[in-house]
Amino acid sequence: MCRELESGGFTPQQVDAVLAALIKVSRSYEQVNRETYATKSELMERMLNHKAEFATLRSELQLLEKADFKMLKTEYFNVDRRVEALVEAGKANSAKYNAQLQELENKLLKALLGSVATIITILLAAWRFLAPR
Repeated sequence: MCRELESGGFTPQQVDAVLAALIKVSRSYEQVNRETYATKSELMERMLNHKAEFATLRSELQLLEKADFKMLKTEYFNVDRRVEALVEAGKANSAKYNAQLQELENKLLKALLGSVATIITILLAAWRFLAPR
């Protein structure tokens, strides 16, 4: 390259200056490449790190899923117990209301029979007094 520059009319000082500039540009380019681009081994290392991180995340997610399932299962059983308690309370209230209803029916029947007996007594008394002797 030096011969080509000198044959092109460059002085030795100009050739040295151009070569120094080219070396500087080349080194700068190499530094940028080293800082910007990764080597195959660096990429493999990063990939292995990512795989390890993904494995850790996967195991953590599985633990969270198990914990969530246990919480949901516990909550389901608590709700189930509360529903059973409400059903039992409803049955108890239903039995209580049925007993009260039966009592009211009995009182109503007694009152009705008493009214009918009173009416019959009044009719018999009226017939006795009004009947010809």
